[in-house]
Amino acid sequence: MNWIHQRLEMPLFCGSIFIIVGLVSYLFPPKNSNYLDGYRTSSSMKNLEVWAFSQEYATIKITQAGFIVPAVSSTILFFAIKENQQLILGIFSLLFRPIFVFYFTEKAIKTKFTNFLKCQ
Repeated sequence: MNWIHQRLEMPLFCGSIFIIVGLVSYLFPPKNSNYLDGYRTSSSMKNLEVWAFSQEYATIKITQAGFIVPAVSSTILFFAIKENQQLILGIFSLLFRPIFVFYFTEKAIKTKFTNFLKCQ
């Protein structure tokens, strides 16, 4: 039973942090475009409408990443995976989350604000 605990401890802990951060950010989003708080990219800071949309959308994706990665990580319980392979999966898991949030949020901004972003 100890090996199950070791394999799930970090993915569940990191996933929980993402879920908590996503929910808190969703409930208390930054009110104005700034360089300290919230989802900050050049496209998300174009104006307040884009800023508000990107904050809400990114927090949803952050929360989703918090659920997805532990769920996928729990599948390793069914496979005999060596320690170095676990390390590689752990690094991939850490890199996947911000890339997931960035990719889908930027795609949503470009889809929703196509005309506005082209004018800028």
